[in-house]
Amino acid sequence: MIKNLTLLFYFSLCSFFSAQQDVENIIATVGGIEITENEFIERFEFTPQFNLQIKTQLNARKLDFLFTLIAEKLWAQEAIKNNYDINSSIETARYAIEKMYVRDALYKSEITDKIIISDAEIKKGLDRAVFSLNVNFIYSQDENEIFNLYKLLKVGVPFDSILVERSEYFEQQNSIAVEYGDLQDDVEDSVFALKLGEFTTPLLTADGWYIFYLVEKESKVMASRQEEENTINAVKKVISKSKETELYRNFYINFFKNRRVDVDQKLFKQIFLKLHAALKAKESLLKEKAPQDLIHFEVSHLFEIENYLGETQLGLPFLQFEKDPVTAKEFLRELIFDGFNTTSGDSLFLLEKFNRRVRTTIERELLAREGYKRGLHLLPEVKRSVGMWTDNYLFQAVKSEILDSVIVSDSAALAEYKKINKNEVYPVQVNIIEVLTDSLELINKIRSDIDAGVDIKILAAKYTEREWTKPKQGEFGFFPINAFGDIGRIAAKMNIGEIYGPLKVPEGYSIFKLIDKKEKVVKAPLKSFELEKEKIKRNLAENYAYHELLEKTADFAGKNKIQIDYKKLKSIKVSTINSFAIRYMGFGGKITAVPLLAPFTEWVNKWLKQKQDLP
Repeated sequence: MIKNLTLLFYFSLCSFFSAQQDVENIIATVGGIEITENEFIERFEFTPQFNLQIKTQLNARKLDFLFTLIAEKLWAQEAIKNNYDINSSIETARYAIEKMYVRDALYKSEITDKIIISDAEIKKGLDRAVFSLNVNFIYSQDENEIFNLYKLLKVGVPFDSILVERSEYFEQQNSIAVEYGDLQDDVEDSVFALKLGEFTTPLLTADGWYIFYLVEKESKVMASRQEEENTINAVKKVISKSKETELYRNFYINFFKNRRVDVDQKLFKQIFLKLHAALKAKESLLKEKAPQDLIHFEVSHLFEIENYLGETQLGLPFLQFEKDPVTAKEFLRELIFDGFNTTSGDSLFLLEKFNRRVRTTIERELLAREGYKRGLHLLPEVKRSVGMWTDNYLFQAVKSEILDSVIVSDSAALAEYKKINKNEVYPVQVNIIEVLTDSLELINKIRSDIDAGVDIKILAAKYTEREWTKPKQGEFGFFPINAFGDIGRIAAKMNIGEIYGPLKVPEGYSIFKLIDKKEKVVKAPLKSFELEKEKIKRNLAENYAYHELLEKTADFAGKNKIQIDYKKLKSIKVSTINSFAIRYMGFGGKITAVPLLAPFTEWVNKWLKQKQDLP
């Protein structure tokens, strides 16, 4: 049973906070960076937390999360001092995320801000929303056929007599329920205008021609004022969505009319051939690949392509805008940042998918440039969001570099092995079932399925991308809590049966359930040093890196002025329901609602002790 219920939902536009509100609601300063109440609430509520349902621990959880945020800000400042912000990977990530927010602001300006709903439209919607319809339909993709069938109906041939002879009859032996908002606008107008026993003219939709027949029309009774308000809000939502779709369609047609951007065909062919070879090779390594399993473009593939092209070709214009063309290197770096995957390594299938991606990239680049031209990157809410993500990218980059810099020698690994063989106490060991994926949509579905009661083991067997756990339906087997980085550290604090996640890990996003835990034991390993060496090295490297991170965070905290408004922090009202959301950006693109952070508070005691030790 999941103890911390998680609410999942999507949203496309963030709440826009005024600069004045932020100034008035600063809860902490870290050197030159301010943490506002708005950022704290947003990130706290969209980051997995422990024991939120225990009200007596809520203030402690808020303080823990604030210290985790403070650590991120400390490292972001230190990273900037050491010029990490001009690192090509950070620059790519920052610019890519900024373009997303600029496009999103453009979408708000051109689409959502222009949605106006009149009282007459609400009344028309309410007149329909208070009825439930039951219909049957005749369907054909052939225009001549549907109009010939319509002629038969007009001369009196019963609708049922025609329907029963057709293939679509089997999916509607019981009539189909239709509610307000289920159909496209012009089809809905025709269907809701019907009287019992009447049929529509042939109606063209995206997937073919339909003739609808009204079987039954039932009135709904609003039993309370709350139901009436809910109905009004639902009507407004349907109207708003319809207007948004129409505004988007008109903007898209007008904006892209007469715009053309050429692609360097030689570079396109070279990139595609290497991309195809890499993904095809990866596909061949996948055992028992299901048709829906994704094959991902990885950093190693990126480096292969970049090495193949060389610096000269990487600097050539790939997307040939008249001004500031996008180079092959810029395109590839953004491709890895946004992610690219396929369900098949088939060359024709992949070519079509890659071609669509190039077209989408051109369209999004044109939209972003329009946003920059209008100065949308200077909006306070855009700058705030981009700054939040940049701080997180800098923190993650430093963490990765620290881990990569640790070199564990064979002698150090042997010493650790001998130490264990002296019947030293083993740390606490845990066993988890994990689902790992780098797909945001999939992680959202998995979390939703878990909340609906689906066994995580079933989901792991179907979706996890951690190959070595697939045969065991995502089960790791017992491992010490000092292994597997944040996964081990978080699992150590969990109770058996609890589920945590998603957690951002280098491979993507991880959701895991603690299924068992062993206390410290005294037992020598049965495996030889050679068999255990690489695992010991990995564990030592992660431990060395983590302790270095703790020590340096405490040192940075001592060198920077940290101020916390504890009274304000305590007064902040936050949701006690763990939430995870994907933000779908205007004009395309998606990210997690906020940058995800693993709990990181162990440095605080070291920092406080340093302060006490000062003369």
